[in-house]
Amino acid sequence: MGRFFLTLTLTLGFATAVAGCNFFGKQVDQPPPAPGQLADGSIFIGTWTQSASSIDANGNPAVALTWTYTFDAAGSVRVEVRNQKAGGGSCAGTGQYRLIGSDTVLIYVQSETPANCGLPAQLQFSHVKVTSSYIDYIDPKDNGEYRLFPAAQPGALPPVGVWDFAGAGGIDYVFFDQNGYFLMQTTIDNTAYLMLGYYIVSSGQLSLHFFGNDPSQVAGTTLFSSYLTNGSALELTQTTSTGDVVLDGVLR
Repeated sequence: MGRFFLTLTLTLGFATAVAGCNFFGKQVDQPPPAPGQLADGSIFIGTWTQSASSIDANGNPAVALTWTYTFDAAGSVRVEVRNQKAGGGSCAGTGQYRLIGSDTVLIYVQSETPANCGLPAQLQFSHVKVTSSYIDYIDPKDNGEYRLFPAAQPGALPPVGVWDFAGAGGIDYVFFDQNGYFLMQTTIDNTAYLMLGYYIVSSGQLSLHFFGNDPSQVAGTTLFSSYLTNGSALELTQTTSTGDVVLDGVLR
């Protein structure tokens, strides 16, 4: 990690050029932001998450991962990457984070569980922007723009995983993560799309709430009046004006 220092030098030429002028001033050092606070005062302490999956015509994405970051007020951080495919494992790391400049967060991973499970020793979030609903940042490794959401529902909740519905009900597959968010692939006019949102499980019902262009607002909601799973199959029931429609999914 490199550092640079900017030195401002004022050269005063001849004494006659400044005759009759008085210079007053006192340098006041600004205290550095507290851990978990950007220079603009916004706070990112807490647990944040993002999931990613790939387009797949057969409802079985090659990639389905969830990253979860927990920043505390003491400058410590926990990072977990979980492979959400059936039989996939997880890699967790702990370490420290630091603010560099006004809006760059550096994460230093100092230990991993299992040992040497593959987390990079350093992660960088550049151009970090914190809102009440999400965090946006740029990863300088690929200049990609990424978004983190608050981890709304920590802990494993059914039906976490990747479920292949083979197009039933317009669903190619749906990927539920453990933090309360989902990715759904649907195909329209031979073009596949991934839609993101959050889900709620309550009283045996499952509701999907889709994000629009503004993730602080819900663009649409789908309600399943019941869901059943035995760990390898998932049955979703949608109640319509013409009766119940049952959608069957398989764990991938």
